[in-house]
Amino acid sequence: MWIRAWAFERVCSVIQGKSSNYDTDVFTPIFTAIQQVTKARAYTGSLEDPVDIAYRVLADHIRCLTFALTDGAVPSNEGRGYVLRRILRRAVRHGRQTLGVTQPFFYQLVEGVVGAMGDRVPELRKNPQQVMDLIKDEEVSFGRTLDRGIELFEQAARDAQTSRDREGAVPAATSRDREGALCLAAADAFKLYDTFGFPLDLTQVMAEERGMKVDVAGFEKLMEQQREQSRAGAAGDDGIDLAAACVELASKHKLPVTEFIGYDPSQLNCTLTTMVNQYPLPGGYVALITGTTPFYAEKGGQVGDTGSISIGSAALQVLHTYTVGETHVHVGKATGELPVEGTQSVSFKVDATRRSRIMAHHTATHVLNHKLRAVLGDHVMQKGSLVDESKTRFDFAHNAALSDEELAKVEAMVNADVLADLQVNAEVAAQEEALKIHGLRAVFGEKYPPRVRVVSIGPDLRSLLAEPAKKDWYESSVEFAAERMCAVRNRSVCLRS
Repeated sequence: MWIRAWAFERVCSVIQGKSSNYDTDVFTPIFTAIQQVTKARAYTGSLEDPVDIAYRVLADHIRCLTFALTDGAVPSNEGRGYVLRRILRRAVRHGRQTLGVTQPFFYQLVEGVVGAMGDRVPELRKNPQQVMDLIKDEEVSFGRTLDRGIELFEQAARDAQTSRDREGAVPAATSRDREGALCLAAADAFKLYDTFGFPLDLTQVMAEERGMKVDVAGFEKLMEQQREQSRAGAAGDDGIDLAAACVELASKHKLPVTEFIGYDPSQLNCTLTTMVNQYPLPGGYVALITGTTPFYAEKGGQVGDTGSISIGSAALQVLHTYTVGETHVHVGKATGELPVEGTQSVSFKVDATRRSRIMAHHTATHVLNHKLRAVLGDHVMQKGSLVDESKTRFDFAHNAALSDEELAKVEAMVNADVLADLQVNAEVAAQEEALKIHGLRAVFGEKYPPRVRVVSIGPDLRSLLAEPAKKDWYESSVEFAAERMCAVRNRSVCLRS
């Protein structure tokens, strides 16, 4: 269990008789590492000096990243991963602009954190090289665009200054805010973000250093325009984003919770008496919600089921099944008059052949994940996937591109499991008990309920739960249900990097 950082630092400053947290032995070893790596002058404790500010930023940020990456987090373009990426890029910019370091350096500071805190937090000594590799990859990637981004920022700042100095001339691209402060143009801030990888908060920090602000409202408008373009690209052939339409539907209506019974193969073709609600969607599509359904809804990268739902003489050809909260929404085209609401006798027919193909590709993602870790190392983390009836696409984090030899080895190992015709087992168990299984994998940051569905390929789950600490389980794929790979289901599996 980590000690709250602020409390730990303040206690240290009191015990050691220091007026600042940064003067304690929590930070001094990291400052020493910064000086050795960057060749900057020694830290003096000044609150205003840019070099001392850079020292504090680098020390704080490398400590945060070392702990987070040791815990299994990975920098990415979204969510918590993007927070880490922003932290890293702010630190790298300080090193480049303030301390004048032109080569990757930030990753080397991990050793300073481990040296300062490794005795008190032994987890930090587990695999510092892996943490260093992740940071170095991020640093090298950002370094390719950092200098050009700084040049763009400097030019935009000069243009804004020039505009202010002209009598009565403030162009639309660079305007003052309501308080009269000079603003960096939204278009420039967006270009820094979209082209050069500068997070908005980094641009804001750079602007503040010049006594400027950023047109955040204009930046957000440009971001929304880009999202709209992405949504339009994700829409179907008729230009309608049905998933977004279902989300909008939920914002207007209180949708009921759906009971899913589709794990039982006998329920894929069944007739039930259940509650029904029907809603119109754009383009002549219909959303049908039932109290119970065997249709699996799209989630976790896996597409939803298709098939048909019949109520009396009317029917819905189910083209998509989406999940909105705890509701399964069947979307498709109707023939006849479907009831708007009420309790009805409903006949469900899931496309079982398509479901079977999707299941095979779902299993392939688990096998592929297991073999990638076997070949590349336990640091490999799943970052996303797409599972449908024709393929599985598997995104994962690794610190280098796969070599042809590694790819061939992974493919051979996956094919060996395919040809072995291993049994796939699933069992619902208490999360606390399931987590004891040696070698079990769960998605980092995912929240799991008290009872979870555990899937194993090979060993019987009752044996796993009876002897969770057995070392043999590490050789098996056992899992809770931004490299990319594709696999195609067949008698053998074809991988493409």
